[in-house]
Amino acid sequence: MDWQQLKKTYPQDQDLPARANRLTALMRVRDCTQYDDIPNPFSSEYNGAGEYIPLDKRRPSVRTNMCATVVDESASLVFGEMHWPALAAEDETVPVVMAALDRECALPAVMIEAVMSGSVGSSALLVETVDRKPCVSMRDTRYLTPSWDAAGQLVEVMECYKVKGADLAAQGWPISGDDMAAAFWWCREWDRMECRVYVPRLVSEGMPSSVDKARTTQHGLGFVPWIWMANMAPPGMVDGPCTFERAIDTVIECDYLLSQSGRGLKYSSDPKLVIKAGQADPAGAEGDGGTTGG
Repeated sequence: MDWQQLKKTYPQDQDLPARANRLTALMRVRDCTQYDDIPNPFSSEYNGAGEYIPLDKRRPSVRTNMCATVVDESASLVFGEMHWPALAAEDETVPVVMAALDRECALPAVMIEAVMSGSVGSSALLVETVDRKPCVSMRDTRYLTPSWDAAGQLVEVMECYKVKGADLAAQGWPISGDDMAAAFWWCREWDRMECRVYVPRLVSEGMPSSVDKARTTQHGLGFVPWIWMANMAPPGMVDGPCTFERAIDTVIECDYLLSQSGRGLKYSSDPKLVIKAGQADPAGAEGDGGTTGG
């Protein structure tokens, strides 16, 4: 099995952009869950009907997780206890204020998370104030759609994903009892002056179009409060190349080879089938009842 074949076993959400499904598949490898949807363990050779289960239909018993190791090691080289940029300014109060902002927002932890998450292609940070406190949070770029102007400046970010009606009702939205288990679109849109919140709409009815003016906020910053980072790509790119995608085929091959080797060693020490030689076997002895020989 190779990466192209393994990707086809993953469910595809046709309501989301193609890049969202691609990022989801890469996230499975990064999070070491790429085989979790394969139902058969590697030790099972036959199913309940006695049919042989091919190797590509079995879940490897050994996972090298080399892609995750590469991401962890590369992130530690970018940010860490000994890798954090120092700020120098003519005004002596500026470094003090920025150091306080670092502590308040836990920026080192947020940036390490952004580096690791962005290894699949992109990561994004939302800068906002919550209860009069500055907050920087990393968001899932699968559900974000950015737009840039001709100068490469971010002009808009749309966030859109599916939620259950029960979750919306818990947030104060008027949802009927029949729609509690139904899927709704939840959408927000940031531009240089405001954050527009759309009235949730059933997925079966299409994308939301009505703006909830009560929940829409005017930030008036003059810029979009998002920082978009494409992995190893110039500004203006939605997604860059994945850090580890070219190694996935090798990782899959190693996982299956090690699983097969381990299975062979276990079978040698505890075989399921023992063949005894009979008297017709030239290597057997007469009267031994087939206990010796080949």
